[in-house]
Formats: sequence, structure tokens, C-alpha cells
Amino acid sequence: MSADHKIIVSISSDIAYELAINWLKNGDKLIGTYRNWNKNLDELTKYPNLILIRLDFDRKKDFNKLVKLVNRLGKWSVLVIASGRQEPIGNFEDTVFTDWLDGVKVNFLDQLKIVHLLLPMKSKKTESGPTVLFFAGGGTNNSVKNYSAYTISKIGLIKMCELLSTEISNVKFSIVGPGWVKTKIHQPTILDLGDKSEENYEKTVQMLAGDNCVPIYEVVKSCNWIIEQNFDVVSGRNFSTKFDKFNEELVKELISDPNMYKLRRHKNDWS
Repeated sequence: MSADHKIIVSISSDIAYELAINWLKNGDKLIGTYRNWNKNLDELTKYPNLILIRLDFDRKKDFNKLVKLVNRLGKWSVLVIASGRQEPIGNFEDTVFTDWLDGVKVNFLDQLKIVHLLLPMKSKKTESGPTVLFFAGGGTNNSVKNYSAYTISKIGLIKMCELLSTEISNVKFSIVGPGWVKTKIHQPTILDLGDKSEENYEKTVQMLAGDNCVPIYEVVKSCNWIIEQNFDVVSGRNFSTKFDKFNEELVKELISDPNMYKLRRHKNDWS
């Protein structure tokens, strides 16, 4: 067990909560940020190895408090950014542009701001190197209608992992797509009743009511696997909890193919 802290931004979100429980039960020291208090935080307060701190992306002083806290406690070994929201939902042309910009800010720019602020406090003692882990969304292999701010932000994070991996060789930057998971992030689509989400409303209702969603514990397992791997295996790559087999065979494939699980133009050699 590392003496350094692990950090989860937006620890009150459902996937982050399960990841936190897994680490806290293992005895890891953890810092968790939240914007609004919810029942998940009530449960987390039972663990003495957790420190909670409020972080509102719109409040500069909250960022400053987080930096001071991490500086006081020492270094971090893992930084997980679990914040995100699907709004604004709707056709780009009809969306209020300031709302669209705010969606990109929350899902992309603010997440990179946190990383930039905390990178100087990264640990140098971890066996496989410190890890920064983001969460991806839909839209990498298709076009998700009426969720452009959310989708482009997630795709931007995928590419930023590769860029950061190229520039910073002593930190692992990875992103994992959990797939369809029964979490609160789908509530805006459910409440929309198809007004702006259109066909995605019916798909979301069906997925959440059925048995085809990815269990949260599988997401936790994939995150832990990524964190345990070496730089050349996982850094700069986009993983999928649902579709990837996290085993030694995958490790060999990733080491042998530097383009694997990265954004690339399809059929570039067609001619």
C-alpha cells in the first residue's frame, strides 16, 4: 500500500463512489472532492482514511484550497477525474451557445485545469508510476445526436491523454469508457422525455431497465488494472470496460502496437 494519497475528483458520483469504497477498504489514503452533498458522501464519511473537500469548478478559491490540502498532505499516486454531465442536450443550432460552452468547460477544460494544478505534487515513489485517469463517453466510433458538448469533450480528453503521455513521460495518462452503467448521469436524458434527446430517450430507458448495462464493479476492476500497469502499456490510451479483456494477452498487444486504443483516421490506406 502506497503512503501517498489517491485523489478522486467528484467522489460523490456513482462510479467514483464505488472506486472509493474499494480503495478505502484496502486501507488506501484518499482525498475526495464533491460539489453537492448526497447520500454517497454520508456513507464515505465512515472511513477515517478519507478527507473530503468541496470543489465547485466555478469557484477559484475552491481550487486553491484543494492545492493547499494536497501540498500539506504530501504527494499523490493516483488522480481520478470523475466529474461530468450530459447537458446541454439538444441540436447544436438550437442550443444557447453559452450553455454549450459551459458543457465543454465542465467536461473538458476544468478537468485539465485540475490536472495542471496537481501535476507538481505527483508521487515519485509508485512502482509503476503515478496515474491520471479520466472517463470517456460515447461518440468515438459513431455520431451521438444532440449531445455534442459532452461528446466532443470526451473525445478531446482521449486525445489529450495521448498528447500528455507524449510530453510527460513520468506520469501515466489513461481514459476508460465504462459503457452503459446505471448511474445518475443519465437522469437529464430520462427527465427530458425525448423532447431534445429524441431517440436516445427510448434507448436510455430500455438500457437502464434491462440487464445489458455494465456492472459498476467491472468498471472498478478495469480502473485498478490500468493503474497497476506500466507506462508503455496504458499511457495515452483509451480503454473500454465492456469490450477489453484485461489480461496478459492484452498487455503484449499494447506493447507491440503503439497505435492501439488511440484516436486514428479510419481506412487511411484505402488507396
